[in-house]
Formats: sequence, C-alpha cells, structure tokens
Amino acid sequence: MNSHLVPVLIGGSLVLQLAAPARAQLAPADVIVVVDSSASMSAETSMVEQSLNAFTANLEASGISPRIIAIGDDSNGVSGLCVPAPLGSGSCPDDENSPVYVHIVESVGSNAALDTILEQHPSFQGFLRSASGKAIVVVSDDDSSLSAEAFDLQIAALDPTFAGYRFHAIAADYDPFSPADPCRFVASDVGEEYLTLVALRGGTFHNLCEPDFGAAFDAIADDIIVQVPEPTDPLSAFGVVSTLLSILRWSAFRSRTANRGGSTR
Repeated sequence: MNSHLVPVLIGGSLVLQLAAPARAQLAPADVIVVVDSSASMSAETSMVEQSLNAFTANLEASGISPRIIAIGDDSNGVSGLCVPAPLGSGSCPDDENSPVYVHIVESVGSNAALDTILEQHPSFQGFLRSASGKAIVVVSDDDSSLSAEAFDLQIAALDPTFAGYRFHAIAADYDPFSPADPCRFVASDVGEEYLTLVALRGGTFHNLCEPDFGAAFDAIADDIIVQVPEPTDPLSAFGVVSTLLSILRWSAFRSRTANRGGSTR
C-alpha cells in the first residue's frame, strides 16, 4: 500500500498531511498457454491442467491480475484441455471462465505451436489488456516449424503490445532417442526454436521429462511477478504534482486577497 500527501486547510493555512495508505493496484498480466494437441501429449496435458490453478493463485497472491488464455484442443480430443475450477468453469468440455480464463479451442499440431498463436490472434485479441505484461508458455514434445526469429518479428508486427513479452517453454532440451538419456522416447524432438526464443526474449525453459509441472509453473510465475511492473499509482507522481499546484494556487489567492484587504475565510 502507498501513502501520499494531500493539501489540507487548517486555520486558514494550507498544509500537507499524510493520507491513509491507498490500496495498491493489481498489475495486469496476460499469459498465453499453448499446449501441443498431438496424441503423445496426453500425460503432459493433464499435468498442465493440474498446474494452472496454483499458477494463477501464485500470481494473484503477489499482486498480479492474471488472464490465462489457453490454446489447445478441448477434452473431446485425445490430448485436450479441461482446466478444473476455480480457474476453469468446472465443466468439461466447456471449461472457459471468461475473462480470467479463456480457452481457444484449436487443435495444435506437433510443430505448429508458434504458427497457431499467430493464426489465433484475432480470436484472443479482445481479451488482451493494452497495459498488461505479456507472457507466452508453450508445452510441446516436438520442435516448431516456424523459426524463433520469424515468430518474434511477426508477433511484434501483429500486436505492438507484445513488444516486451517473455517466452517460456516446457519441452525437450536433450536428444530424445539417446540410449543414455533416462528421458528417452518422452519427446519427439529437441525444442530448438523454443530454446532460442527463451534466449531471445528472456523467460524460463523446463524439461518435459519432469514428473510434474508444478515447479515449472512456479518458476514461470516467479518470472512474471518480477517482470510485470506495478501500475503507476495515480496518487503518487500525479498526486505530488497536483498537491504542489494546489499550494501554488492557494498561495496566489492568499496574496491577492491580502493585497485587497479581503478575507480568505
């Protein structure tokens, strides 16, 4: 909570007093979560579903006002999403709970997560807030057919509010077919383009082979909390300027009335 000074008239004189603390504003963050809909992603999709409520609660507890926009198949699909309440509606397949949780029902191809974000932008654009921090989370057991650099250029051209977005991925950073790797066969390919986007935009990368995604989403929440600035308190900088202007106006009024022999009461 922020305190601020206000001008108060006491005994004919204008003085500054410390006002009661104002409730801090919640910082808006819009998070796009894209889940690969291929049949091999069934277990990973379930882990995303199990993680999103705690993820959203972590953001809210830290003064963030989140909106989660999920892109993926619905629960009628083999690897479809259905997020439980309270974030989701608690009903499947219609799990949307707008505006806090929006589900863009679209089958996301194994190599098409980045393409799908661009293609579906008209579907979720109306839920984005202009002043919000933006984060993208891709969960996939494959790589992207669209390069990291091409996506980065296209999303910025498509929507300038993504200028400072952060990128996070839960994918493979190992050779999924190496006999020596304990996570062999969990993924179809190394997520090279996702690794490149994390390096390009900042964010976090997490191993798809983890037994659950709770720690991954905790780390993503931590990054969002650090990166999304607190909104400017209208009673801070603006309030100080207004207070000073009030003092100047009051002083000028006192001076004019004193010169005319008038009263200020």
